[in-house]
Amino acid sequence: MLTPPSPENEIERLRSLYATGLLDTEPDEAFDRLTRLAQSIVGTSICLISLVDRERQWFKSRQGLDAEQTPREISFCGHAILSDGILEVPDATQDARFFDNPLVTGDPNIRFYAGAPLHGDDGYRIGTLCVIDDKPHQMTQSQRLALRDIADCIEEQIRTRQQKRAYASLQSLTRLSTEANESPQALLRRGLALGCGFLGMPFGIISRIRGNDYQVLLQVSPENTLEDGQHFELGDTYCSVTLTHGQLLTIDHMGQSRFSSHPCYRAFALESYIGTALTVAGEPYGTLNFSSSDPRVPAGFTDAEREFIELLSDWVNEVLERWRGDDLLAWQEQMLAAITRSQALFIREPGGGKAFRGLLMDILALTGSKAGVIAEVHSSTHPNDLQLQTLYACHADLPALDPAQENEISTALRGVFFASADQHKAQAFVSDDGNSDLAAPGVRTLLGIPVIHKGRLVAVLGLTDRPDGYDESLIAALAPITGTLEQLLDAARIQEQRLDTERRLQSVIEGTRIGTWEWNMLTHAVVMNERMLEIVGYRLDELPADARAFLRSLVHPDDLRHCDRLLHQHFAGELDDYDVVVRLRHKAGHWVWAHERGRVMRWTLSGEPMLMAGTRADITEMKTADIALRDNEARYRALFELSPVGIALNDYETGLFIDVNESLLLPSGYSRDEFLGLSYWDTTPIEYETDEQRQLDSLNATGRYGPYEKEYIRKDGTRYPVLLQGMLLEDLSGRKMIWSIVEDITEPKRLARMQQEFVATVSHELRTPLTAIAGALGLVDKGVAGVLPDKAREMVAIAHKNSARLSHLIDDLLDMEKLIAGKMRFELRSYDIMALIREGLAQNSSYADQYGVQVVMAGEADNARVAVDAQRFQQVLANLLSNAIKFSTAGGTVSVSVSQHEDTVRMDVVDTGSGIPVEFHDRIFSKFSQADASDTRQKGGTGLGLAICKELVERMAGTIGFESEMGRGSVFYVEFPLANATPALDR
Repeated sequence: MLTPPSPENEIERLRSLYATGLLDTEPDEAFDRLTRLAQSIVGTSICLISLVDRERQWFKSRQGLDAEQTPREISFCGHAILSDGILEVPDATQDARFFDNPLVTGDPNIRFYAGAPLHGDDGYRIGTLCVIDDKPHQMTQSQRLALRDIADCIEEQIRTRQQKRAYASLQSLTRLSTEANESPQALLRRGLALGCGFLGMPFGIISRIRGNDYQVLLQVSPENTLEDGQHFELGDTYCSVTLTHGQLLTIDHMGQSRFSSHPCYRAFALESYIGTALTVAGEPYGTLNFSSSDPRVPAGFTDAEREFIELLSDWVNEVLERWRGDDLLAWQEQMLAAITRSQALFIREPGGGKAFRGLLMDILALTGSKAGVIAEVHSSTHPNDLQLQTLYACHADLPALDPAQENEISTALRGVFFASADQHKAQAFVSDDGNSDLAAPGVRTLLGIPVIHKGRLVAVLGLTDRPDGYDESLIAALAPITGTLEQLLDAARIQEQRLDTERRLQSVIEGTRIGTWEWNMLTHAVVMNERMLEIVGYRLDELPADARAFLRSLVHPDDLRHCDRLLHQHFAGELDDYDVVVRLRHKAGHWVWAHERGRVMRWTLSGEPMLMAGTRADITEMKTADIALRDNEARYRALFELSPVGIALNDYETGLFIDVNESLLLPSGYSRDEFLGLSYWDTTPIEYETDEQRQLDSLNATGRYGPYEKEYIRKDGTRYPVLLQGMLLEDLSGRKMIWSIVEDITEPKRLARMQQEFVATVSHELRTPLTAIAGALGLVDKGVAGVLPDKAREMVAIAHKNSARLSHLIDDLLDMEKLIAGKMRFELRSYDIMALIREGLAQNSSYADQYGVQVVMAGEADNARVAVDAQRFQQVLANLLSNAIKFSTAGGTVSVSVSQHEDTVRMDVVDTGSGIPVEFHDRIFSKFSQADASDTRQKGGTGLGLAICKELVERMAGTIGFESEMGRGSVFYVEFPLANATPALDR
């Protein structure tokens, strides 16, 4: 028995096989139908779809066989995948490779075998469609063709399922990107589950890395393995390698890699890993990684899996950034609420005890700390003799802080600040086993923030037991609260002095840039800070006696009724807070937007509101930006809908239409809903596939495509011509889309066709009589009909000359018609370009003499050959020379030069005329185009010469162009590829 050898591309072949995701999957009726069909056509007892794995062949579909797999070493299919052709064994007992094979000598007693290789999406042979019988058999040619056709159908099914699998994952990711109702944590966990499912790996982690600390931020894993919030040393995780690697890292078999000694492998025995670094707001954040205890050998990770992880990581970065933004916004709102509550409590409750305790509890909630103290610093006569007295102590989960724990925190703070030379600097310490420097073994993590008043340490805020520890960013974030704490402490010392208390309370709010007010409803007195009036451009000393009436007069009339309704609802207990956004008239006359919040702080014995306090924030900038955004969206939508040309927005990946305007719908015959169910391939004829790919390449390279012409398919199946151009863009989620302008050019095409038909008809109808007229006038001019009087001879000469010009115009029109219609025949042969040019100069020398212009050769190229039609080349040269001669001044020189480049040869015709006006440059090669100046009109010409030259040169694979400067003449050039000496084919 001959064991089938492994192909040279075995690793790539297995990677292609595993990428299909078919191995060990459930039976599929789509494949079973095809094997039944093949079995019926060939007439065998067994038909299989065999996938050749590393050590086995596994049957995705089987007819007439119970076994699900057999060893590869005895397989016929292992031989069949060695070439692209069908392997046919008419009688295995007579074949040296198989006569002693166990599958021949035993069950299922194979005699006949035929296997058509099956190819993966990347062309590698991953298995076969095979038919087997226990009797010798010889297939007919039609059966071979049918077997191959059915194998092709199976390949298409495999590709379709593979694409659907990847597409389903991408669709799931796209749906996740559009979910607005779920929290970022829930979205990220769903994204991890999606990645685990797509990769077939049980562990998925989004990590947060700070220094050498690796935190499992979110995870998807088997039960009782990982938990959110777990911490590891970074060096003990594969992610340390990922960060060093700097890009997507894949490890197929850790035990056989250079990382086999890594601590993570020794601890968890994870054999395969794929991970990439995450970046949030431009800063390193952590990693996205997936791992498994199973190796991925020999195939490793597929390109599709790598691309999916890249896409998933981009999405995770965006969600993390949103999460971070949401957390920051929530933090700021909570901090603002904490400041507002503490200020209101301080105003309402004498002594400020509730305000400080409430503020400390808010700080614990904001930071996630378990316990904290606010301690006041007292100094004796000696400046270095400082004592710390706890004013307020709180525990996040208990009614009060245990005295022993309170003492430990105070001891730790005393050791930090009083032993340091810099008592004014916030100190953050983290210790997993108790830091002896803290002199408090029970305190594992500590944040100490000094409260400085007028350059003096007056108090300390101490926080402990935050799960994530403390860092500089948290210290900075707490600055507004510590500033508030400083002012409240200062105000508490002098609260007995009412006016001074109000001044100090106002300075607290100044730091937050928020206006504050207090309204006594019994006396109608309103007390506010300077910022409250700054928002509307006033100062406190400008406030009239009836402050409440003045403030109400500033509210926009449309908002005032709404404000009153919310206020009464709050008084009635229907709303916990008075919260409203209003427009206020600024002193300068314009309107500003403000966000006001307030609450009744004191009630009368009868239950009526007595004292209310609140805040006002200027949100003009935010509101103006929001209004401007809505206005811009409305304007752009109006332009979109009213545009006279079609506009479409397509999804880059799928080609589906996302939005279209009415001008695009009108000629198509589709309704809007019908059109939005199409992709651009549904409206594009198949013959434009190559052009579409060329435009797509341009779009990817430059961000734009077009303009180019193609046809659209109407709903009724008819076609109409369109001119397209567009650009590539991305939305905030990174989704690529294509904006296109689609102009229906049916009418311009019809008019152009009518013009061509008209010109052709007129040209042909005029040519015969005009030839007769020109001939008769020529005879009369030569005196054949007798001697004419001078006046008559002059008129006949003019008529003869004009008829010749008209004949030339008709010839040009006919040439142009032939070129447009593709009827002009070109006989391309290899010529020495210098010989052609000398011949052309000789033919046009008499014309140059008429204008008193000298034509000279200014440069030559030896042995430069071009593949051209000699007659058409002379026509181009004659036209360029005649133009140069006509527009050169008498006594001037027209020079012709030839230069040879690497693979082209160029001919320049240089005149000494007045040059071409700049505004005429873009039309110079257009039909019937001439410069408008009167002196150029006098030179004559049909306006078709250069247009014909351009068509002729391009039909001979050349290019034509010009350079011109007013007052200095012009250079017209043609450039052709260098040709071999052998004649070219006619065309």
